[in-house]
Amino acid sequence: MNKEKLREHLAKCCPIIFFSTLTGVFSGIVVILYSFVAEFLSHSSKELYQKVAESPAFIPLLFLALVILAFVSYVIIRFLPEAKGTGFTADEAKEKALSPISWWRTMIGTILGSFVSFFGGLSFGVEGPATAIGFSLGNGISKLYKSKKAKDSQVNETKELTAVSGFSAAITAAFSAPITGVIFTLEELDKKFSPYVFLATSCSVIASFATSIGLRTLLGMEARLLSLTISPLPFSYYWTLLLLGLVCGICAIAFSKVIRNINEISILKRIPLVIKLIVAYLLTGVAGLFLVDAIGSGTSLIKDLVAIDFKWWILIVLLIVKSILTIIAKGSESIGGLLLPTMTIGALIGALMGKVFIQFGVPGEYYVVFIIVGISAFLGATLHTPITAVVLVIEITASASNSFAIALTVLISFILSELFNNQSKPEELL
Repeated sequence: MNKEKLREHLAKCCPIIFFSTLTGVFSGIVVILYSFVAEFLSHSSKELYQKVAESPAFIPLLFLALVILAFVSYVIIRFLPEAKGTGFTADEAKEKALSPISWWRTMIGTILGSFVSFFGGLSFGVEGPATAIGFSLGNGISKLYKSKKAKDSQVNETKELTAVSGFSAAITAAFSAPITGVIFTLEELDKKFSPYVFLATSCSVIASFATSIGLRTLLGMEARLLSLTISPLPFSYYWTLLLLGLVCGICAIAFSKVIRNINEISILKRIPLVIKLIVAYLLTGVAGLFLVDAIGSGTSLIKDLVAIDFKWWILIVLLIVKSILTIIAKGSESIGGLLLPTMTIGALIGALMGKVFIQFGVPGEYYVVFIIVGISAFLGATLHTPITAVVLVIEITASASNSFAIALTVLISFILSELFNNQSKPEELL
């Protein structure tokens, strides 16, 4: 490479490295602080539901509070419509990077609206809003890049990549999963690979991961969603993975179809937004009084499934209620993410199938394996991002002992989903 080409290459790479790294640092800080508050609100919400369930005299007051929260959510969505929805995909981040949308309105609306959802107990997670926050910060930081020497196309590309890097940084900070942050972005971008995309996402992910780990330590937050020591599943029991993959694939097809079309139903289209929100909050309130484990993101439920031996009929009830609450939350058009609830549904499917396999002679020590594999298989078939589904579960559990079993089950559920043309929209799950 001659000096002129090298100079041109450096002139293109240096801004990408600088602004992506800057985006990663700010995204890591904001997303962790956001997650910390969201975790506190979700925990407080569950405690409130439990106290009201023990003191039925306060039930009318609880429902009044839920109606007020629904109105607050409605006001936020009306005055900050940029935040409406469940987050951004990497492809959307790239497309919206040069649009005239207000990055700070999107971020503020997302934060406020999702906080209301979390406190109400809606079946939402932090990862969707986190991607919107990351995109907003990346979009805002990209506006700082101005160069008289660079071509307009180069400036625009740098701005697009900075916005995309915010998406990667947010995923990394939300899950403490840097490899997932890179891979998910590459899978999302129309399955296209670009060295400049890889450069931008890698820089932002490294900066975000380092920043988020430090903040998590200072705030006393857990480093990972699950840290497990799991025994590898023997090959003699791999027949269970075929059945689990098929069940997860079938459930993913049904779930995705409902999630994708819930807001396209003609009757629901005619219902005013404020009524949808009130109904969603009130139904969540009813579920919270009788089955508090089913509300919220589902993070605590996944941990409980690993630690506690639930009866099979309780698992069925939890699976049905959690699925309905997630669909209702999506249909209400409120602000929040669906990735963690989707993972929770996968965990419940894995737990149920684990109970069945144990009845057929599989040792109980492998019960947790089926829960973990269920998360990955259901997620991969629903999101249509199989590589991400495998890597994410390995990263959040800090265990690679069943990586082949996870990959095989994801492959089965993913192929089944593809055969039935289950064209899901990832933006509706993030």
